[in-house]
Amino acid sequence: MTPPRVSVHHFFQILIRSVADARAAVGADHALVPLEPWASADGETATVTVTLTGRGHLVSTHAGKQVPVLQAEVFPLPAGGALLVGRTSRANLVIDQPTISRLHAELQWREGSFCVLDKGSYNGTMVNHRVLEQGESVTLDDGDVVIFGEAQLVFGSLPHLASLVTKK
Repeated sequence: MTPPRVSVHHFFQILIRSVADARAAVGADHALVPLEPWASADGETATVTVTLTGRGHLVSTHAGKQVPVLQAEVFPLPAGGALLVGRTSRANLVIDQPTISRLHAELQWREGSFCVLDKGSYNGTMVNHRVLEQGESVTLDDGDVVIFGEAQLVFGSLPHLASLVTKK
């Protein structure tokens, strides 16, 4: 199943209206939001119409203040089953970056929570600055920063992500 394609910028604009609208747009109650360093260099991020945590375009996470990549796409996480993360088209969540393994990690829905499992990736998987061992699984909490290779993403439920968004 291919998740809906919604830019981070558009996602935050929808979250300003309501969590229900965001849920309808992405088809899930949880999401991974891409963070720097993979920001677009086209300069269009200056047109952001929301502020996060009252400080420009920063998001509070368990790893500190982070910058969302507004031109990137949100990765919706529907409950149930498992989602493969990797560079290959066989992955459910494709992150086309050189430090991402073909089959890098797996996001699993277990007992009402999401977990991330490293699938033996070459460049590793981290959660909040903690490197996972190959085959290790960690339960994710709102605001956790998940790093696949060098791709940084913040995990959260839609209500948690909505709590970060305020109008300018």
